[in-house]
Amino acid sequence: MSTPPEPDEKHGLSHRVLVVWYRLMGATPVQAEWRARQRANAAPSGPSTRFSDPRFFCVCGQMMVKGDTVCPSCERRQYLPAALRTLGRSIDASLPHNAASTLVLVLIVLGYAAQNRIGGGNFLGSISPWHFFELGASTPALTLQDQWFRGLTYVYLHGGLLHLLSNLMALGQVGPMIEGYFGRARFLLGWFVSGAAGVMLPPLFYNASEAPTVGASGALCGLLGMAWIGARSAQTAQGRMVKKLVERWMVITTVFGLMMEFGTGIGVAHGAHFGGFFGGIVLGWVFPTPNGPPPHRSASERRATPFIGLTVAVIMIFGFGAFAKWRMDGAPIPESARRSDIIRAWSIWREHPELFEKERR
Repeated sequence: MSTPPEPDEKHGLSHRVLVVWYRLMGATPVQAEWRARQRANAAPSGPSTRFSDPRFFCVCGQMMVKGDTVCPSCERRQYLPAALRTLGRSIDASLPHNAASTLVLVLIVLGYAAQNRIGGGNFLGSISPWHFFELGASTPALTLQDQWFRGLTYVYLHGGLLHLLSNLMALGQVGPMIEGYFGRARFLLGWFVSGAAGVMLPPLFYNASEAPTVGASGALCGLLGMAWIGARSAQTAQGRMVKKLVERWMVITTVFGLMMEFGTGIGVAHGAHFGGFFGGIVLGWVFPTPNGPPPHRSASERRATPFIGLTVAVIMIFGFGAFAKWRMDGAPIPESARRSDIIRAWSIWREHPELFEKERR
């Protein structure tokens, strides 16, 4: 068995930073040390190298070179211009392997910072439910009516530091693994769709709470649902092990949530957890389940990836764009939602915030 080369002494600090980063991303101490040494001693490669490489692959797996317009193996015409294909490869080479999970992690941290900055809270505590509504928290009266974008935005708000850290730790553990298996596009699609399913499905089956729903747990459970259906379809010893681990994780999440509820009185959105989990399972059925990491996928799976990526881009642009437009328009409360008691209270809070000061203190 080969061993990774020793890190260069002059890069000692960068080497230690890489080790800490990989540990935060869920790697074991041995794995983190190995990856850091490989990264520090890797041969020069990156966007410039990929940009000058004239080779590319058809979706059938046949290698082609710049200038080829028809695949000699499957006779499929290559419509994408060589310049765009090369640019795409260069961008892909410049991104880390866990770029999607890192992007989500950064958005969660930025969302928490924004909620405390705008909502007047502090880093350790939470903000009022009325500020949560102002920042995109979900409630059935809004999300299922005129403000569907709340099915995306609530994921990046959290009820406190403990809530934030627990979700960040879970994402750091399972995110890179699921992204490595499903790829960036499927990972992000699963994240957004499962998050929305977590708050849109439960009210269809029971009278869900009107309290603001926040947190990334629903989207995280959706990723677990994708992993569960993928492991179940694999029919291998490793797949059976992953399936049991996911089931155990869901049981632990539910038990921990119940303990928090009865021990502290803090409400836990179990419906969002199971709604997101179900949404991830459905995605695993609807889209081709990968047969392995991206380089080993079939032609049909590779053909679907650009369309999945386009779908993710459309969801992000229209979802966050709708939220930004609502904020720029003065964040009006929809008339259709004023039948809800909590939405009426939100409206009163806007007009007479002094009535709620005692409650806030």
